[in-house]
Amino acid sequence: MTLPLSGARRVRSRSVRLAAALLAAAVAVLAGLVLPTSAAHAAEVPSAITGVTLDKTSYGYNERQKLAFTWSVPDSASVGDTFTLALPPELTVVSQAPFVLRDAAGAAVADAVWQKQADGSYDIVFTLTGYADTHDHVGGTGFVSTQWNHSVVTTTGGPVNLDFDGIAVPVTIDPKPAPTPPCTENCPPPPPVATSRSLGKSGGWADGSFEGTRDANDNINWSVALPGNTTGYAGPIDVADAPAAGSTIDCGTVKITTQDGLASGAIKSALDPSRYTLDCDAAGFDLTLDRIAADEFVTVTYKGTITDQDAGRFGNHVAFTAAGVTSTKDTTMVRTSQGGDGAGMQSVSVGDYVWLDTDHDGVQDGAERGIRGVTLVLTGPDGAPVTSVSGAVVGPTTTDASGHYSFAGLPVLAAGQHYTVTIDASASAQALAGLTPTVAAAGADRGRDSSTGSATSIDLTTNGASDPTLDFGFVGKVSVGDYVWFDADKDGVQGTDERGIAGVTLDLTGPDGEPVATVGGTPVAPAVTDAQGHYLFEDLPTLPAGQHYTVTIDGAASAAALAGMVTSPEHAGADTAADSSTASAESGDLPGNGDENLTLDFGFYLPDLPTDALPVSSEPAQLAHTGVDGVAPAAALAGGLIVLGMAGFALSRRRTAPERRH
Repeated sequence: MTLPLSGARRVRSRSVRLAAALLAAAVAVLAGLVLPTSAAHAAEVPSAITGVTLDKTSYGYNERQKLAFTWSVPDSASVGDTFTLALPPELTVVSQAPFVLRDAAGAAVADAVWQKQADGSYDIVFTLTGYADTHDHVGGTGFVSTQWNHSVVTTTGGPVNLDFDGIAVPVTIDPKPAPTPPCTENCPPPPPVATSRSLGKSGGWADGSFEGTRDANDNINWSVALPGNTTGYAGPIDVADAPAAGSTIDCGTVKITTQDGLASGAIKSALDPSRYTLDCDAAGFDLTLDRIAADEFVTVTYKGTITDQDAGRFGNHVAFTAAGVTSTKDTTMVRTSQGGDGAGMQSVSVGDYVWLDTDHDGVQDGAERGIRGVTLVLTGPDGAPVTSVSGAVVGPTTTDASGHYSFAGLPVLAAGQHYTVTIDASASAQALAGLTPTVAAAGADRGRDSSTGSATSIDLTTNGASDPTLDFGFVGKVSVGDYVWFDADKDGVQGTDERGIAGVTLDLTGPDGEPVATVGGTPVAPAVTDAQGHYLFEDLPTLPAGQHYTVTIDGAASAAALAGMVTSPEHAGADTAADSSTASAESGDLPGNGDENLTLDFGFYLPDLPTDALPVSSEPAQLAHTGVDGVAPAAALAGGLIVLGMAGFALSRRRTAPERRH
């Protein structure tokens, strides 16, 4: 076998290939054979051919090959982009007819055109249709027929590697068969010249290896050989010819000729028009002859025009009737088998956020954070689980560290059908512990509002469509409190021997100075200290950083409990958990679920009671009841000294640091 350039791989520059691809596409469009595709921003897709195989590994010198290939283009590929299968120099084309790669529904994915290169080799240039713009993961298979290029594959057989732009396919080719030598001795006599023939019908492509695709009209050359013999046929003789669906007759091309005998070189001449009548239209013709003389052979030729280029097979039927006897002949022109398929995926997605709504307004704000570990479930329009475009059942998903989630690779839906995302409350119990759904459908921006429990997508009818607005906001719970005490030593610091004051009423207001509602929407009522002097406002919404709650003592409602007392010095010492505020106290930042500020404490003392007049007694003091056992109102102090011994107090535990309540 002789190989060009020692079998070196054929290489062409990208610009040359792109120019060839555009030219091939233009030729095909002009011929009306492929869909016109935009080439304004056309690009050549590299390495789109992913595999090449031949139907055998060993071939005879004159055999044809079925060449199969696989292909794939990236999702960035677009209408008008091209990719190329370059035949190695050892192979040449059988049919240059263009063909189309279609999906299972018949949609065109890529149009294929053969392109002859300057070196005589051939490429197949594939031009992507708009299918590439509406599908992802586009790819498929294809096949063509090829034959050995005998200007390269000459006389020597043997192994060779066919190089398809880096894809090597090894094959073995038999040596060229030895020619049959001419007969020189004792040769048989030549066959006699035929003196008769039966009805015959034949066809041929008017454009050769393009197989009826290069021109818009007159694609097939048809020939009808009427019967003839040594006796002839008496008239009238009827000849009826009709093409099958997919092609028509060009009546202007009908020619009727006659010749005497079938010997090689017999002269053909036009049949005298006075001997026949012809009735012809696109669907067929009817020819009436006066006779066929002895040793006369009449032939009818005409051109057919293909009307359905996708048909691939073009049949024709002729009937010859003489002396009441009819004979028929059917012939079909069949294009060389080549073609393939393409496919892609159309998918949509939904998502995408679960967040902590710190300002309880139902609208996502920039400073608010997502909630990690929330499990969500997807269902389809029928309420059943969804199967992805890859064929797998779509399982639950969980929000990431930023609170985002996504269900991707979902089938496109018809208009009016929707996906539904639902929070799996059981699986999300830990992530959402203590949280309550925020206000739903707040504001006019679907992309920033919240749903409760489940959310339904918009229409997702095109590839790549997405609805990232299926969001869920939650309000965290915080608490503030928690102590009002009798500051016996008047130092503004909670001592271990000092006790709480019961019955003190406190009010809560928000950052705007207005009353507050719980995360459940219930107005927060005033709190009253218990027997140990503690109080607590809980189930409060979280607040953005910089915004605070304020607790205020209701002087009127607490008059009996605090009769005769005054507030202790505020902010004494460095321990905020042990100091005192005056009539009101402001919390710190409470942005996170479960945050609490239990340092909003208030100390009170009796101004007329000396701190050194508190001897320890082994018996509890008997004090007038004021709502706080063991602490007397000022009126009870008049006229004598009340001894407040440590044993006489139901002491509350002094906190040395904020403690979380559970």
